[in-house]
Amino acid sequence: MLKTCTLVLASLTLALPVQAQEKHLTMTGIARIDAMPDITRARGGVHVESDSAADALKRAERRVAALADTVKPFGTVATSRIALGQDRTKGARLIGSGDAGFTARGTVTVTLADPARLDVRGTLVTGTDCLIDVNCVFEGDCRLGDGVVVGPNCVIRDSRLSDGVRVHAHSTLESAELARDCSVGPYARLRPGTRLHEGARIGNFVETKNAEVGAGSKISHLSYVGDAVLGRDVNVGAGTITCNYDGAAKHRTTIGDAVFVGSNSALVAPVSLGEGATIGAGSVITRDVDADTLALSRARQTSLNGWVRPAKKPS
Repeated sequence: MLKTCTLVLASLTLALPVQAQEKHLTMTGIARIDAMPDITRARGGVHVESDSAADALKRAERRVAALADTVKPFGTVATSRIALGQDRTKGARLIGSGDAGFTARGTVTVTLADPARLDVRGTLVTGTDCLIDVNCVFEGDCRLGDGVVVGPNCVIRDSRLSDGVRVHAHSTLESAELARDCSVGPYARLRPGTRLHEGARIGNFVETKNAEVGAGSKISHLSYVGDAVLGRDVNVGAGTITCNYDGAAKHRTTIGDAVFVGSNSALVAPVSLGEGATIGAGSVITRDVDADTLALSRARQTSLNGWVRPAKKPS
């Protein structure tokens, strides 16, 4: 029995044949559906399907061609041509997991919150059951695995997102690779060279660059991590930065498994934190830290009894 792959554009559903289980849906540009002729309006949307693989593909191509003249060059969509088809390659695998490729199984479904507010400026290849919210821009070569959710107002460029990834609102990803079940944002920026292993989390107002983040590690708030390698289950506290640039050259920070970095810490590269180390909040770390040790670098707190706060002079 012929299987189909389905593209859901809000109220539009197109059924295209899938002749093998290792096929993907490719979108290059998205158009408005109100100009599509000769289609049957069913409850919940518009449905086009056929028992014949050749007939289904031909009918889809004719309807896509009919839409080409209605596409705006920028704003509503990003390109002046539309193509719905099948990517006959398996796609690149992601880091950190052997089965984190983009192999589709059965029906391929992409749900768009509003087709009129999606820009595809290149090629977008998806797995099954993906959801893309409004005002998202995809540039270059972007690939989404199964069950990926992209929140509103995101920009994703030349990136690979594997199964179960969540990208929350207002996040920007450029040349990034995310393994299974990662979470990014809201308001996160992943710059080129960012690689997240399975289950890693990048939170709000976090920027990463040329950084590899191990499985289960978290950088949750207001941090910059650049030119760094983090092991598994690392916790990076709010306000932490890797001081990777000395004005002339970039330097690397290496953080072992299960390291805890307290809030508002500065890691002055080149520096290495051993497995299981703890960095006290507010520390400036300039030397390597041994495994399973506590490192502190802060001024001693002093309390002055009887001190009187200066008062303003009467005007």
